Amino acid sequence: MNFGQAPLTVTLTDTSTGSVDSREWTVGEQTDEGISITLVFENAGVLDVTLIVSGPGGTDEHAVTGAIVVLPGPIASIETTALAIIVEAGAEGEIELVAFDQFGNRIDSADLAWLEWSSADDRVEFTGPGFFTTSTV
Repeated sequence: MNFGQAPLTVTLTDTSTGSVDSREWTVGEQTDEGISITLVFENAGVLDVTLIVSGPGGTDEHAVTGAIVVLPGPIASIETTALAIIVEAGAEGEIELVAFDQFGNRIDSADLAWLEWSSADDRVEFTGPGFFTTSTV
């Protein structure tokens, strides 16, 4: 099994012995040919791999379910659906946040232990849609 964060580079190599005329790989919905292929995955998910080898002796197929697991990459953005957020010093409350990696993969397991707001007057106000700079620690 190959697994890791997006972008995940995977090299697959056929180790068949004997005379081989063709090799066809199917990875998820991608197909490729060759003894060795290298693919880069940006979308999170679980992928199956199938190799079909043909030669003078016939055709053989080998499939592995869940052979590649692509996890979301590091947090690149944090979004909320709130239309207005006003945070004052000492205030407490809850805001639903959703994290995404640079490829748009949702990071459901992101553990945001805390969120720090800062401004010159200890008040931060978001009253409309837009992009706001955040950083994760």
